[in-house]
Amino acid sequence: MSIFNHQSPAGIKLQPIVELKSDSIIGYEVLSYFAGDVDSEYYFQHAPENILLSIFNQQVKQVASHPSGYHYFINLSVRDLLSSGLENKIQVLPEQKLVIELQDPENLIDLGATEKAKLVKNLERLRERHFSVWLDDLDESLLSTVCELNFYFDGIKIDKYAFWRTQFSPLELSRLVKSCYQVTSNVLIEGIETLQHRDIAARSGASHLQGYLWPETIIQ
Repeated sequence: MSIFNHQSPAGIKLQPIVELKSDSIIGYEVLSYFAGDVDSEYYFQHAPENILLSIFNQQVKQVASHPSGYHYFINLSVRDLLSSGLENKIQVLPEQKLVIELQDPENLIDLGATEKAKLVKNLERLRERHFSVWLDDLDESLLSTVCELNFYFDGIKIDKYAFWRTQFSPLELSRLVKSCYQVTSNVLIEGIETLQHRDIAARSGASHLQGYLWPETIIQ
């Protein structure tokens, strides 16, 4: 029997997202975790679409009982976001402040023109249903590919490794942040683990931060 037919997430982790302007938590990224030795990265890369969308809807249900007023950021892959009739396959209450993250921008590179147009159309339909749409894990090498989509994201997350590479090169980090503002109005830097990280990221011009500097919440 396939791992995808008998193994399901043990629970979720809520990772705080901090707005620099107010210095307050404005939302949480919702991440599933597994018991035992399941490779979660492999699981989410290879699980069938129906299972991934089922996990997405389960995550939505799990956060429904948590404080309202916060934005909950939930990941979907390029493959999921290309699904026909996607907006009818996800189950969200009207009052929920849900943010959908395109989690694997590296997979945009291999899309043809027709697939890119379909992806943008699906993202626009999600926005019409009052979802915010963010891009996750951006680094320098993917910026031109993202710009070519001609889609204005509600936010972009700079990958933690890109931040760690550029943290001691203020001009380089600031250029990356400034470039992101071409296609969004919110730029978040991931990988904030120390107060020094926080100060460096704040000086770069980013609007939001995320990382282990702020404790996450485990929900079973």
